[in-house]
Amino acid sequence: MKCSKCGYGSQLELSKCPSCNSWGTFVKEKTISKEALYKQACKEVDQEQTNCVFCNKTGGSDHHHLLGKVWKLYYDKRYIFRAHRQCHREWHDHHSGNLPYWYNDFINRMKKVTNKRLKS
Repeated sequence: MKCSKCGYGSQLELSKCPSCNSWGTFVKEKTISKEALYKQACKEVDQEQTNCVFCNKTGGSDHHHLLGKVWKLYYDKRYIFRAHRQCHREWHDHHSGNLPYWYNDFINRMKKVTNKRLKS
């Protein structure tokens, strides 16, 4: 619940806001699911990025999470990148010992991108 006048938040539905002393101003907050936030972030990423994060070629309909799918990183577009499905699969399967042809270039680009994005 949140006071519509001053923004004070409470887990309880209160008749009077303890912050601004307004009566009857508490309303339920609209909650947005993680999945909805993720879909919106991916749409924005698709508008901003044109190349696959792995091979650096145009296109890609998958999304790769640079730092994993945990907490707010799941829908933080600073850590979501476009990827070709095949490149994405190759990335997650590269531990078998066969490195994709784009591996070294990708690692070098990611070092630059990570440093830049973590500073923002």
